[in-house]
Order: sequence, then structure tokens, then C-alpha cells
Amino acid sequence: MFMGLFSNLLLVFLGKFIGRKATVEERGLYMFDLSGYNIGNFSLPFVSSFFPAAIPFLAMFDMGNSLMVTGTTQAIVELSSGRKKHGFILQEIFGVLFRNPPFVVYIFMFILAIFGLSFPDEWLIPIRPLANANTLLSIFTIGLFMEFRLPKGKLKLVLKILTWRYLLAFILASLVYFFLPFPAIIKEILLLIFFCPMSFLHMIQAIELGNDKALAGLTISLSMFISLILMSIIVIIL
Repeated sequence: MFMGLFSNLLLVFLGKFIGRKATVEERGLYMFDLSGYNIGNFSLPFVSSFFPAAIPFLAMFDMGNSLMVTGTTQAIVELSSGRKKHGFILQEIFGVLFRNPPFVVYIFMFILAIFGLSFPDEWLIPIRPLANANTLLSIFTIGLFMEFRLPKGKLKLVLKILTWRYLLAFILASLVYFFLPFPAIIKEILLLIFFCPMSFLHMIQAIELGNDKALAGLTISLSMFISLILMSIIVIIL
């Protein structure tokens, strides 16, 4: 969980630094797209096919990652955008977080897990079809936002974001693999996580910040293709 939180926070503020000379919208896009991992819809199915025993480690990382992508990163981006009159106020952060439905649901389920509580199986029957449709709907929504039309002069921005995304992933992966005293299976899972695609929620949040939907959609769609290739190479090598 700490790794999930720390890596996201590190990349958010690196995104702010890298995009410091850009417009507010573009700087926000750097902060969103350099951080956040699409674990539920991409990494989980991928890892379960090759490393089923490692699913608990993936889930623990996603606890920290989900806390970031469901609202915390959005709060940081909004409060650092220069559009807030009162600066970095804790009350405003919680305001952004608890207006975000995925974050509220995640916290609720986290509390239930802490106390060992669960819903009766019969309560989950009408919910399962919705859960099973989650991956399909997420990919469909990405396709809905994906356009091959880019605002003039934005292709360079897309390429720059993708370059930084995977360069930083390589640096984090190298640090983890060569310097942290983790078992081999945990290192392998972290390598796959660092190279997984951008968070789908961050695409929506970037559009809400004012970015063009074609720009945000194309960036995350390209990251899915790149990540699929890189993650496959990692599995082959390891």
C-alpha cells in the first residue's frame, strides 16, 4: 500500500515539475498521466494469467494506488492549478475526495474489510452482472473518447508525456529490482505495475480540468498499446 501511495505521489509532483512551464491544463495532464496505474482493468487480468499466486501483492499495491486515482491526485492537481483562491487547504482536499463516488465506495469497502464484514451472497447477485461488465465498459469509454484528431500542435505534447511516463517507469523499476530487498515475485509484480497503462479515471479528471477529450483519450489509448508490448517483454524476460 505504501508503494502504491509513494510512487503515485512522487510521479504527480514530478509531473508538476516537468510541466511547470506549460499551461494549467497541460501541467494538469502531465500530473495525471505520469502517475496512476490501470490495475483493475488491465494489470489484474494480465498478472492473473501469468502469476496467479501474486494477486494478493497486486491487490495490496492497488490499495494505495486506488486512494490516489479515485480522488487524491485530482485534489492535488486542482489545488496546484492556481485556480483555488485559498491554497492547499485540507478541507478543500476532502471536499474533492468525497465528491468522487469511486473514492467514497472504496473507503466504505475498506472499512468493511478492516472489521471483517461482508455482504450476504444473495445481496451480490444483482451486482455481479454490473461488475462483470466493468472491463468492457471501461474499454468502451476509452474508445468513446479516443479520436485521431488532435488540436493543432498537440502531438508533440502527447509524445513527450508518453516518453516521460515510460522513462520514469524504467527508473522506478530499476530501483526496485536492483536495490530493494523484496522476494523475486514481488519485484516482478512491481515491474509489471510500473509499466502498466495510465489510469482511466485520470483521463476523465483531465478532461474535467479543461483538456481536450481527443488529447486525453489518445494519450491513454496509446499507453495501453505500449504497455501491452512492454509488459509482455517483461514476462518473457523474467
